[in-house]
Amino acid sequence: MYTQTWAKYLSIIRILIKRSVDSEQSLKLNAPDFTRIPGPKASKFSIHFKNGKAVNTIGMHPLGKDLAAVLLQDPLIADLFMQNEYEVFVNSKFEMGIRMIQPAAELTGIALVGDAQIG
Repeated sequence: MYTQTWAKYLSIIRILIKRSVDSEQSLKLNAPDFTRIPGPKASKFSIHFKNGKAVNTIGMHPLGKDLAAVLLQDPLIADLFMQNEYEVFVNSKFEMGIRMIQPAAELTGIALVGDAQIG
């Protein structure tokens, strides 16, 4: 239902996903691109990508499901989603946010070395 609309945004979303390594990125979507399509108008959703898959699309609005499908069909984006965890979300004002989720070890600055003991 929304795949053609999301495909139109794919090149800019690809750039924003690459940039999200440094900081959260945002994009103001053109609301009429989505509201003119017949169907339910709920637009708020969040998609979590982990290990190259969208892990939370069950029961999601078609707007979110179609975005996940379009993103995962792009080889470059699919590769980035395999390497890191990401969250892509859209709010009710059709503002998209993209952030890379840091692994817990990187957030705390702790290096995980296994069960080695010193001394």
